[in-house]
Amino acid sequence: MTDIDEFFNRIKSRYPFFIPLFNDLFRDLDGFDEIFEDFEHEMNTDLAKMINKIESENQDRSEPFIYGYSINIDENGKAEINEFGNIKADSDENLEVTESREPLIDLIDGKNSIAVVIEIPGVEKSDIKIEIKESKLVVSTTSSKNYYKEIPLESKIISNSARAKYNNGILEIIINKDNNDDDEGKHIVAIE
Repeated sequence: MTDIDEFFNRIKSRYPFFIPLFNDLFRDLDGFDEIFEDFEHEMNTDLAKMINKIESENQDRSEPFIYGYSINIDENGKAEINEFGNIKADSDENLEVTESREPLIDLIDGKNSIAVVIEIPGVEKSDIKIEIKESKLVVSTTSSKNYYKEIPLESKIISNSARAKYNNGILEIIINKDNNDDDEGKHIVAIE
């Protein structure tokens, strides 16, 4: 029995009213178990390689290793896996720990606007910098918790319409869409 099976068995025993939900979910996601078993195996192998490399090079590692992912399924049923944290793979599939963390993001492409929700806990509002450069949203911080993320924006936007709010570690940015081609360049977004 895999760790995933054990997890779902615990949930099913504690919350039996979820059983129909889980049964429907996994009936619709054929091959889901195999995908996660492969992912778990690869992640454990990569993590062991990274730790061995750090130990063999006598690197001082006082910051924690942070890695996570979220899975979004679009309207066509295609799964998109978004990774976050401070562990990155280079072009040769070697893992390295970066100085900055990549935050967890959720991008909601609405009819008239794009909403971007970013988790960046542990920083002050004054430490957050938000820029819109052509078709990218760039979010970074200048505190002891160093976050950095470039988010490509596929829709045409009105960059000076951007507004942002930060509360309890959650940064929400809303940018209006535009069908005109005349709003290119760079724009700094103030946080309300």
